[in-house]
Amino acid sequence: GEIPGFDLEDRSFYEALGFAVAQWQDVEKQLCILYLWTSATDKFQLASSVFYASSDFLHKLQITDASVRNATVLSTEFTSSWENLRLALLREWEAFNSLVHFTMIFEKQKRSSKDTLKLKSNYSKLSTLGRRKAMAPEIVLDRSGLDKIANGFIEVRVALLGLSQSIQRPIDPA
Repeated sequence: GEIPGFDLEDRSFYEALGFAVAQWQDVEKQLCILYLWTSATDKFQLASSVFYASSDFLHKLQITDASVRNATVLSTEFTSSWENLRLALLREWEAFNSLVHFTMIFEKQKRSSKDTLKLKSNYSKLSTLGRRKAMAPEIVLDRSGLDKIANGFIEVRVALLGLSQSIQRPIDPA
């Protein structure tokens, strides 16, 4: 049914927001698979438990990074590709954090009578060193902006998949 005061454009925005947020779970799943493939174990259930013991993405990224850097069978080219991907993951994590920690407000545009949805920061970002950064600036997102963020998540997931598939392992962790 219809919700009073909730038009199709609003619905489209919220669907795009939900789709973008949902893509992040696949990023974390692919990061876990890379961790499993680079860890020095064939006990994938145990290694998966270690990976998911923390809900903090930065912790998951750190243990995967340590696993990649300690894997003796990986080439320098692989490690270089991983470093570029690790930096991309940090950027995409910032975008994800913005989506799940910002407050949404409706605001009338000056040049139009139309309401637009706006994301406004309500937290101080933490740097990767644990120091507080300044408040994030206001970000205006529309449907296409959300689609761009979702596509960024999909791109890093696909890159993680490709990196994982380039490793030769005798046992499939799936």
